[in-house]
Amino acid sequence: MSEECPRNPKSSQHTNKLLSKLAELSKGTTTWLWLLIISMAAYIAYQQAQIDELATRVYGQYNMSDMDSFDYRITNLEHISNAHAARLKVAEKDIWQLQKETHAFQWRLMQLEWLHPELAVPQETPTKPDLKDFTSNPGRVPNPLQPGESIFNEETP
Repeated sequence: MSEECPRNPKSSQHTNKLLSKLAELSKGTTTWLWLLIISMAAYIAYQQAQIDELATRVYGQYNMSDMDSFDYRITNLEHISNAHAARLKVAEKDIWQLQKETHAFQWRLMQLEWLHPELAVPQETPTKPDLKDFTSNPGRVPNPLQPGESIFNEETP
């Protein structure tokens, strides 16, 4: 058998009074004006917080305090490109020196051909490399696989 709680008549009167006050306030024009002003102030405060957070992020990107900053990354890339430029200068110098020596050898070869026209100098490079004594398996290591066997298993354990 359930016993019902007696309802408190004062609480229902209290809610009725509260609802009637709210209805009264909603009919007034100043209530909506104050509600609009409060909501606009809250929105402006929210926007200002977002602007401050964005300014903090942008400042963090342009200072050198952490290694993720924009300036640090640009400076790092500049140092890398300078190092590559120095290596390229050395390589260009070496190429220039090799070209100079190649031209000197070609000139000497032409002089020798003029002095000794009876000697024929082949100008072609060999098409097939000459590797007569090359062995791919010098220690004669046996192959652990049988012919046609693969190192990959078709079945999973």
